[in-house]
Amino acid sequence: MAEFVWTPTPEQVEQANVTRLIRRLGCADYHALQRLSVEDPERFWPEVVDDLGIEFSRPWEHVLDTSRGIEWATWFVGGRLNLAWNCVHKWAEGERADEEAAVFLGEDGVRASLTWAQVSRAVTKLAEALVAAGIEPGDRVGIFMPMSPAAAIA
Repeated sequence: MAEFVWTPTPEQVEQANVTRLIRRLGCADYHALQRLSVEDPERFWPEVVDDLGIEFSRPWEHVLDTSRGIEWATWFVGGRLNLAWNCVHKWAEGERADEEAAVFLGEDGVRASLTWAQVSRAVTKLAEALVAAGIEPGDRVGIFMPMSPAAAIA
């Protein structure tokens, strides 16, 4: 039997997001939750989306389409999602605007952090710069940079 480096306390297990999801879906344990995710994705994934507070700008028609084969699965068919809104901007507009959102600790021990509002402004500036450079929806952009607060923004 493998040894574990860390085991959560009962209090940590009780406060875990996965524990909340297990209860929300009426599962007995993690294994039942995983089984449900595979056997009934049309029930499982909408609950995950709702539990996490993910907002779609256009609702999906159905969760999963495997009509072209499992290797070409399409998720949340017909839906539209703004990743920047869900991951950054909505937090910058709320009561967490001045809380730390991104923290960087350099190899030299230097610590830097950005609030949700700062990250939101920087993400917007980067998006505007990409548009000004001619980047359009559907284009792919690769950015090579070291791990830093700017990497989280990019």
